[in-house]
Amino acid sequence: MPRAFSPSGPALAAPLAGHQPPQVVLSQRFQVDDLVIHAPEGLIRPVHLAVLANGGYEAAEIALATAMIGPGQRVLEFGGGIGVVSRHIARITGPDCVLSVEANPQALATARALVGRDGLGVTHLWGMVVSGRAQGKTGRLMVDPQNFLASHPGTPDAPDHGARQIDCPALNLSDLLRDWQPQVLVVDIEGAERDLFAVPDLSAVQALILELHPGEIGVDGCLRVLEVLRSHGLLPDAGLVGGAVLGFVRNPRRPVPQTARFARLFQSLADPGAGPDRASVASEFPDSPLMTLRALTLPPPHGPGRAGILETLARNPMTARTATRLLAQDALAQGNNDGALALIGASPLGMEAQIAAIAHLRQKRLPEALTAVQRAVTALPHAPQARLLTARILLAQGDRPAARAATAAAHGLDPATPGLAAFVQHLAALPD
Repeated sequence: MPRAFSPSGPALAAPLAGHQPPQVVLSQRFQVDDLVIHAPEGLIRPVHLAVLANGGYEAAEIALATAMIGPGQRVLEFGGGIGVVSRHIARITGPDCVLSVEANPQALATARALVGRDGLGVTHLWGMVVSGRAQGKTGRLMVDPQNFLASHPGTPDAPDHGARQIDCPALNLSDLLRDWQPQVLVVDIEGAERDLFAVPDLSAVQALILELHPGEIGVDGCLRVLEVLRSHGLLPDAGLVGGAVLGFVRNPRRPVPQTARFARLFQSLADPGAGPDRASVASEFPDSPLMTLRALTLPPPHGPGRAGILETLARNPMTARTATRLLAQDALAQGNNDGALALIGASPLGMEAQIAAIAHLRQKRLPEALTAVQRAVTALPHAPQARLLTARILLAQGDRPAARAATAAAHGLDPATPGLAAFVQHLAALPD
């Protein structure tokens, strides 16, 4: 049975008692489906909202967590970001099972607000995890002011151009492992994974979800991490490969892929233009639903057997939502509006609601289209495409003033929204 969090050990007590992060004012509110995010001004940008809306934000981590983590398991997360992954994990484990460490104070405050709203009992620590001695040491984080996702460990003598340096407590990995006693590690620390696992005893850890960063540590650095983890008895499972995000277990159910396959995978991610073709690399991991899905979403998008493969993936919890959405989008592209609606279901949210609205609009079922797009706007209030679709439906109903208002809302969110300029011209050409 999991024990409730108690900061009794030195690794947990010291950060809680003596190293509180600076105060952060959460002045902005965003909603994406059932995610309600309170964040400081400037942290969450349109690009982040778009990735959240299409299910791409930390999608591989969330998928592997779904497959690898069970109720009551204790999880230690490094690089918790804004809390989306830890929120998902805590919904699986139950309360008081997840400890999340984050170095960026703004992201940390956002995460605390996100999971605190749902009462999930996630414990957060401010700091940067290191494998060596941490007492009296400071971790340094370089934060891209335009994109918190681009934050990474840095050094004061070679800061990135335009990046802002944040100093935070250094937390020793061995101490955290001893005090929290996790069965699962979840690690996304933007290149610092290269040296993280060399020292500590990982014998109590049964599984690891790790995002590697070949662009920061190189292909050889990634392969070196795999070797170190192998020495700890943690092996990559062929069915738990999601691009740069890998699932490690002690007894893989499938043969461990050859090192050469991982080398090609990392090369394709480190330099997409010059490296191996990403679709062909994805096909080298046929046991992985995530890589199978990736192969279907890379050019060319329509291959033989696509529908059958997507139908199989739609039955897998790791890939169900994305595969179902792709099936519905394919149905729309083929003019099969009823088929798209059947796939989406009766009460869609977010992007699925937009698909339903388009299908209803095509069939001239305007009240149903408006209801669906209103669900999309509610779930994705910062998505300009949902506003533009609303305008199209309102215009079809003959409500030009409301259509103009929805168009203005879309323009206010993103003037470059595809199709917006043409629709504005169309509205302007209509007689009053």
